[in-house]
Amino acid sequence: MGSSTSPEPSPSALDVDRFDFPVAQKDSDADKHRFESGGSFYEDEVLKTAKKDIAAFLGLEEKDESLLDDVLCSAVIPKGTLLVTQGEVDCSVYFLISGCLQVSQKDMDSSEENVLYVTHPREFVGSLSVITGEPSLFTIKAVKFCQLGVLSKSDIYGILLQRPRVILNLSSTLTSRLTPLVRNIDYALDWVHMEAGRAIYRYAVGQNFVKILCL
Repeated sequence: MGSSTSPEPSPSALDVDRFDFPVAQKDSDADKHRFESGGSFYEDEVLKTAKKDIAAFLGLEEKDESLLDDVLCSAVIPKGTLLVTQGEVDCSVYFLISGCLQVSQKDMDSSEENVLYVTHPREFVGSLSVITGEPSLFTIKAVKFCQLGVLSKSDIYGILLQRPRVILNLSSTLTSRLTPLVRNIDYALDWVHMEAGRAIYRYAVGQNFVKILCL
């Protein structure tokens, strides 16, 4: 008498256990969790496609996609998971495959969290801290069940050593977040270094520009 077996789960099913992605509770509040680790990335077609997307965004040629093989991890995280907290130093770059992430910043005066923007599938987050090496200016939180591709800071630096042009593509993900006004101001600025003792402004001399003093 044959025994019935349960059907094999779909390879595209977003199952936390399937990707061996433990999520530890950050504190007593059940809505706050902490991202801890990832699993294998290229086991199914969804993740293989995402890998190609990531390589394209980074400007890697097809022959260079192998640079991602041993460093690119996957993560499946529930709603409420904190990927990055403001002020965190050791950050990673995240590529959103599915779901939605919220990027916020704490107000210095009121300590309230201000939502800056939300990310959607096929977008990067976390690039600024990795590029500058500075603590994160933002908190990144999952507002939906999400599937991610994860590149650690050290792995990004390893790729940059072999393909330096990748830094330009990562930077472009930042400028796309700037408003047109901010971009235009940046293009209009002309930075000048002045030695001590030089006059910055002379009375009665016509000026057709504004000077901003940065000490």
